[in-house]
Amino acid sequence: DIICIAGNHDLTFQPDHYVKCWRNFHVRPLDDARARRGMSNCIYLEDEGCTLKDITVYGSPWQPEFYDWAFNLPRKDIHEVWSRIPA
Repeated sequence: DIICIAGNHDLTFQPDHYVKCWRNFHVRPLDDARARRGMSNCIYLEDEGCTLKDITVYGSPWQPEFYDWAFNLPRKDIHEVWSRIPA
């Protein structure tokens, strides 16, 4: 089994942000739904967890704000999102 978690370079996985910034990264806009459909051979986690072979993994793409990359949140807000990650 493969577990995937988006990160700050995975702009198409955050469509509301991607529509505002795609010109900074791509020649033409990419289809975010197609990108997600392409992940059919893995388990994609976005603010959720899963258990495989008695190992629990929680995936969250959020990071402190850094330029106009994906999954950025202001530092004042990031701790609220991170507090949802189970211990």
